[in-house]
Amino acid sequence: MRGAAAPIGRSAEGLPGGVQLVGPTVEDHTPLRLAELLEREFDGFTPPPPFRALLEPPGGYLDCGQSAPHHNRRNAMTALTLADARKIIAAAEAKAEEIGQPMNVAVVDAGSNLIAHIRMDGAWIGSVDISINKAWTSRAFDITTKHLGENSQPGQDFYGILASNNGKVMIFAGGIPLTRDGKVVGAIGVSGGTGDQDQTVAEAGAASL
Repeated sequence: MRGAAAPIGRSAEGLPGGVQLVGPTVEDHTPLRLAELLEREFDGFTPPPPFRALLEPPGGYLDCGQSAPHHNRRNAMTALTLADARKIIAAAEAKAEEIGQPMNVAVVDAGSNLIAHIRMDGAWIGSVDISINKAWTSRAFDITTKHLGENSQPGQDFYGILASNNGKVMIFAGGIPLTRDGKVVGAIGVSGGTGDQDQTVAEAGAASL
């Protein structure tokens, strides 16, 4: 096989001529399924179905040095990182210190998974969970928790929404979606002061991204 790289650690029963399962170098840098590459290299050889499944990882492409699909590269560039979360939290913490109100600050990713959280000295213990759930809510519905609260009062479209998702939905200020290049990539949640204070600190954090 041309351009063999390091084996990926699976036995290669059923391959012709004792070929090892490797990541090939593709001259034209076109993403290819390894199973398809084997068929091309060995004149129509078709791996047995169980082995074919091993050759095709989630997404159908193996990292063999060739260019990844464009959308994967774009997603990697827009994804919220721990470094981003630290920067956001630092900006929020600075604003909390400026207004003299210790806060809990949480940042979640695009899947509403927690990336980072801080509880400033003196901040309420009870607000740890609230800040995390504000961030979760803001990303889950791609709306600030302040606006969600305004639209979940009696007679409004989202009345009763706080009873959903096992009580995780927060409907007061302090949760804001985080966007990059026009795409929501996560959210920040702040709790520990008044609604206006929480919102002010959350806005400072979001503005740093």
